[in-house]
Amino acid sequence: EMCIRDSINAEYGGADKMVKLWDAKSGVIPKSILSGAGDRIMCIDFASNNEFILASSNDNATRIWNISQGRVKHTLTGHIGKVFSAVFSSDSTKVVTGSDDRTLKVWDLSKGFCVRTIFCFSSCNDVGLKPDGSVICSGHFDNNLRFWDIRTGEMTHEIAGLHTSQIVSVKISPDGNYVLTASRDNTINLVDFRTYNTVSSYRHEQFRNNTYNKASWSPNLEFILCGSSNGSVYIWETQTSRVHSILQGHKNAVGACAWNPSGNNITSCDKTGNIITWG
Repeated sequence: EMCIRDSINAEYGGADKMVKLWDAKSGVIPKSILSGAGDRIMCIDFASNNEFILASSNDNATRIWNISQGRVKHTLTGHIGKVFSAVFSSDSTKVVTGSDDRTLKVWDLSKGFCVRTIFCFSSCNDVGLKPDGSVICSGHFDNNLRFWDIRTGEMTHEIAGLHTSQIVSVKISPDGNYVLTASRDNTINLVDFRTYNTVSSYRHEQFRNNTYNKASWSPNLEFILCGSSNGSVYIWETQTSRVHSILQGHKNAVGACAWNPSGNNITSCDKTGNIITWG
């Protein structure tokens, strides 16, 4: 597995148990290599202030590094299964993790330990947190999308039948009004957070999501991006659901891709570790 997040820098994590931070402009040599994980990296996220990076791992833990120091600040342990997903809160004071052990955990970073464990009924592949920090959204192996009150840990809503295979990606819009889901059923759905209705679906006859690719919006929310197992990167128009473009250059299945915050570039990585930046 591999994962990419694009910030001022580009960040990559994968099976070598390392998180590599690159200068997104030059893209030649890693600015820093962050070690400490005991197994492959499954998910990475930047704190909003770009001072910290987290990475969840198959070693059942999530680590948070100080970027400037290159040192682990927190090691979040407590899950008894692989941690497939982790995300910072918008103010970077909390982290939410989702695991193969069928639980979500909320971590208070000022204390450095878990303050809530939520039993979520099915292995969790990805989590999202509403920008105001009030609601967790989780995508699961049982194909369902679930919503949780972060204060009480209670499930507030569940969408069954949204996909016909496991949900591998959950992305909440910056305004908190929409949820973007991607699934092994080779479709991407846009759900209205207020009504829980599906407002758009995105697909293509050759698009295949066998590599747990995460879908994402462009910074201006006009486009949706996702890599494919056939080696292509697909871009859809958010409003019309039409395929805008198909980027072809990888010779192997694309494992991860991301927009640069400027909106000018896309970075993608395939299963053999080849990275392409698209202008």
